[in-house]
Amino acid sequence: MGILLVALTGMGYLGAAILTVAQLYDGEMAPWARFCAWAGFVFGGWWLAGRIAGLISPGPLTLQDFVLTLVWLSTTLWLLGGRRFDLACLGAFLYPPGFLLWAASLWAAQRVFASAPPTSIAISLMMSVIAASVFLLLAVFGIMYIEKERELAEKRIRLFYYQLPALDDMDDWMARLLLWGWLWFTATLMVGQVLWAGGHFSGGLGRLAPVGVWAIYAMVLAGRLFWHWRGHRVAVGAMLAFVGVLGNLFVVDLVLTSPHGLFLW
Repeated sequence: MGILLVALTGMGYLGAAILTVAQLYDGEMAPWARFCAWAGFVFGGWWLAGRIAGLISPGPLTLQDFVLTLVWLSTTLWLLGGRRFDLACLGAFLYPPGFLLWAASLWAAQRVFASAPPTSIAISLMMSVIAASVFLLLAVFGIMYIEKERELAEKRIRLFYYQLPALDDMDDWMARLLLWGWLWFTATLMVGQVLWAGGHFSGGLGRLAPVGVWAIYAMVLAGRLFWHWRGHRVAVGAMLAFVGVLGNLFVVDLVLTSPHGLFLW
């Protein structure tokens, strides 16, 4: 059952990745794009519920679980808020990288989060995946901002220019997501410090890397609040910072070291 649900979820995400881009060129593709997106949501949510209940692939939580939940949550936020906030075009920039991230997790080793009690693992992972989802959305807004700004600077107005929100609107969204994500990330690190390490910090790449990612986002936020960074700088900072998130997830935690998960202590 678990393999079937993962396959159906992947088919939904892949269809959404293709059709959300296609709908920018042909509006008649929009209903099919949303159908695939909702299919990914339903099957992904079914898998997630079964995993939490221990009915699907019972065993410790893994890195793959984290990434699948990250993609499911970030795409769910788009499904719930895309129409309300007139951000239908966001799907065309969210689902392609989301699907690639989801697919990459299937080839990742089954890294187990097993160095803390189950309750600590559940709380830490829940907080971590929310922070990572916000940062993914922030990076997607950064990509959209750079794309629209590039077309405007080159004076070659193409399709995306008319599909994307105004630059000022995207700048406001980046500011909100940056602040919310950083505050939640800070709380995640603090809670993880207490639950995993009993309040005692110890070194090692696995524990220093999340702090490095936190510092990058803190620098971007400080630039926004105190150095009057707007638009382009925040967009570039958001994308570079998310590269740090991916590096911590797939390199530090999976390849190099650390018995802990992303943002965990």
